[in-house]
Amino acid sequence: MIRHFLKRDFRDYQLYWVLVFAVAFVFGLLYQATGILLYLYLAVYTCVFLAFLPVNYLTGVTWRAQHIMSRNYLLALPIGRKHLFHIVLLRILVFWTPLWALLFYLPVALNRNLPYRLTHPVAYVLLVLIGSFWLINAIIAMQLRYEEIIRYMHVRQRIAAWSRMLTGALVESLLMALALFSLYGDRTLALLVMLAAAIWIAIRRYRSNLRRWI
Repeated sequence: MIRHFLKRDFRDYQLYWVLVFAVAFVFGLLYQATGILLYLYLAVYTCVFLAFLPVNYLTGVTWRAQHIMSRNYLLALPIGRKHLFHIVLLRILVFWTPLWALLFYLPVALNRNLPYRLTHPVAYVLLVLIGSFWLINAIIAMQLRYEEIIRYMHVRQRIAAWSRMLTGALVESLLMALALFSLYGDRTLALLVMLAAAIWIAIRRYRSNLRRWI
């Protein structure tokens, strides 16, 4: 089942993969030739476009275009709903692999070009993976929450629900940002605390999505 979806995804987004790799490759060559970090950042932003491209197209939420397969169709497939959610999650994660490759290389470039150093490279890799997992689930959570909110009869209920959702997302975003900032410094205990908080936030968001999905 997952093989079928991945083949179809690659076929549907083949042009985007080729364009993103071509643009990122050109910026990478420019960075290697000049040493200007701007080119590396542009390559990263190009891969960010590819990473976020399918999130709104693979979950089947109701705020998408009508010609795209709806989540009702996905839920009607002869497959367990939890399994289906994990398939959708994996399909989205595949589009993040080029971005991860550049993000893992980014500290090497920064350490070579800037005066400060990344003191915890292993924690950086973990936070990139955890942060990506959380961000994907946060986007999916907004989509699933949207499905619930549009069923509310009263405007006040909708406003209150949107406010709670955005406030929670903002708090989680701030904690993730603090975890990334804690990478630069010698406070190992603070880094471990923020890393544990990031893991807890990501798992909490994932479990919440899994409950709403089914």
